[in-house]
Amino acid sequence: MASEDPSPQQQHEWQRTVVGWHLAFGMLAAITALLVIADTDPLPLRILALSILALLCVWYCLIGARTLHHDPSTRGVLFVIVSMVLTITMYAVSTMGAVMFFILYPHFWALLARRWAMVCTVLSISATGVVIFWHWEGPDEGGVFAVVLLAAVAILFSLALGLWITRIIEQSTQRAELLEQLSKAQSELAEAERRAGASAERERLARDIHDTLAQGFASVVLLIDSSQRDIGSADEQVRENLTRAAAIARENLAEAREMIATLTPPALHQASLPDALRQVVNRMNTPQGPACVVTVEGEPRPLSSEHETAILRIVQEGITNSCKHSAAQTVRATLTYEPQRVRLRVRDDGQGFEPDEALAGYGLPGMRQRASLAGGRFRIDAATGSGVTIEAEFAT
Repeated sequence: MASEDPSPQQQHEWQRTVVGWHLAFGMLAAITALLVIADTDPLPLRILALSILALLCVWYCLIGARTLHHDPSTRGVLFVIVSMVLTITMYAVSTMGAVMFFILYPHFWALLARRWAMVCTVLSISATGVVIFWHWEGPDEGGVFAVVLLAAVAILFSLALGLWITRIIEQSTQRAELLEQLSKAQSELAEAERRAGASAERERLARDIHDTLAQGFASVVLLIDSSQRDIGSADEQVRENLTRAAAIARENLAEAREMIATLTPPALHQASLPDALRQVVNRMNTPQGPACVVTVEGEPRPLSSEHETAILRIVQEGITNSCKHSAAQTVRATLTYEPQRVRLRVRDDGQGFEPDEALAGYGLPGMRQRASLAGGRFRIDAATGSGVTIEAEFAT
């Protein structure tokens, strides 16, 4: 499965501000270069400091910029170590290089684990103190104490600021994860409510059909049977008409009961979906029609009533279409159970048709709608002379 880019809420807070840090690095590097050029140090030292600054900029462009945009891992650690060495060395050559520490410290906390960020912060500030003593000829006792005190305060302040920033980023990440979980829960709740509504509507339709059509057809059958017993032997034509009417009423009564069974989820659970498909196919197998076969692959498991109903009706409609229109020899329905989905494939070896010339009588729009309402995907592969393949897929 192709990976997807994280949404803005899922991104790390640092990653959302990386462009700003790139601009900050460039601005501080320009300021440092101007300060070094304007400094009163000997020309060779200024050239050396500018060379180290240029090397630091190249290192940042090659490694640092890419590291800040992606998972740093070992590359991030390498970038931080080399940047720290170059910055401290530049500061040792020219005190104007201290400006680059303002961009170095945030990199510690962005690219290193908290413990190693603290270690690098302490080492960097301690190194600046060593450089100060190195440049300072014959410092008195008070000066040494002032430098040590200043370094200690700088270490404490830097650690406190870094830990505070890290905590803010962690809280932001946690909030983003909670928002993502909430959004997912809302989507699942909406889907559950939709399914519950569809199930309730099916049960209501089943009750309405039972109380109206089914009861009416049953009454018609009773009345016809009673009339057949009452008419005389001379009324053969009437008897024949009543017999035909009774047959039609019984067929419609059976269809109404089948609709009730389809609309009511518990009715389908009296048999598993594979067994229900086999029963449907067995009823539709006739000597005059194509040979209908059902194949089940994978380990069968219970599905939602919505999915089972959609699959059953698509198979019925697909086989009926093949029997009526395709002149096929064989129709095969294959139901495949996979860990995260279930796939249905109905294929015949008939005469096929051009997809853009599909007739309404084929029932293709109805099958597509059934799959869509059940949250599935539907596809038709057809061509004249090449048979028809109907595929439906449902996530489970």
